[in-house]
Amino acid sequence: MPRILNSAFFFFAVLFFTLGIAFYYGFGSSARTALIEQMLHREQVIARSGANSIESFFLLSGRSLSSLAQDKKLPGRDQETQKALEEFMAVWKDSPIPGVVLVDEKGIVRFNANIYNKPDVGATVKDRDYFTWAKTAKEKEVYFGTPVISRVGASEGEYIVPVASPLISDGQFKGVLTAAVILSQLTNDYLQPLKISDQTEVYILDSQGVFISALDGELIGKNVYQYLDENPFLGSAVLKEEFKKRVAEKGEGKLQVAWLDTKGNSNIFSRKLLAYSPFSLGKQSFFLAIVTPVDDALVYIGPIYMRQNVGFVISFLAVLMVVVRLAKIYAYKEAMKIKREEKPSN
Repeated sequence: MPRILNSAFFFFAVLFFTLGIAFYYGFGSSARTALIEQMLHREQVIARSGANSIESFFLLSGRSLSSLAQDKKLPGRDQETQKALEEFMAVWKDSPIPGVVLVDEKGIVRFNANIYNKPDVGATVKDRDYFTWAKTAKEKEVYFGTPVISRVGASEGEYIVPVASPLISDGQFKGVLTAAVILSQLTNDYLQPLKISDQTEVYILDSQGVFISALDGELIGKNVYQYLDENPFLGSAVLKEEFKKRVAEKGEGKLQVAWLDTKGNSNIFSRKLLAYSPFSLGKQSFFLAIVTPVDDALVYIGPIYMRQNVGFVISFLAVLMVVVRLAKIYAYKEAMKIKREEKPSN
């Protein structure tokens, strides 16, 4: 009898532990997958929202600049012109736009209003793409230039995106009005709030894969494809081709990648969750990308495992109590049966 009870108890214990372990690992795997997918979805929503916000900012600043360019006082080059530029800056002083300049038809800066009151009258910008564009542009048109290092105004030495609108008077080209959007400040104002965790990285890349904005300033100006070639790792060639394919599609997307940990001094590649969304400035295409370590998504799985472990232990104890109780009842009945069989007959 004890052997039978021990066998039954052992059978139930092994069965319960086997099912428990299977459930534990099966549930853990599905929980990890679900959390990663949730984080990717969250990143996708944030990337889409961030891209729309940045695009809206440029479009709004462009319309504001175009409206100012149509002010007939500007080509006059007098105190009214300077006042008009200062009024423009009073509206945009708390934005990533630090200054606005008026350039004449020869490419010479004639007026400059900026947050630092830094004069740059007399500087030449005739080699800039926005000035070349403005010479044949129509009134009210807006141009978003190629990201460059600024040479004038409060943005001097900074990586900027020029926003320009032509000055047209009586059908004649009289110059160009241009404002600079400092990308580092754009990063702080628009990208920093998009971080999901302290380890989240946010990037803006152009259609050629060049980082034009990043929380890690050392990446700005570098090409992501060249960067992967210079910092190879297992699977980097495949990742490079995947990036090229997705950029060519010009849509949004999300995926898991191996990416460089830019924090600290070590070149360590780890699993990251990447979501991206495109936006356009004129004829130029850009991508806003958000990258978060997988570990930041799995940090939420701890409480789930804790509740699962507690439930497992409670269930095991409950089953154990039932098995022991059944064993006692069975043993009691067997003992009574033996006692009745041993009772002497009259």
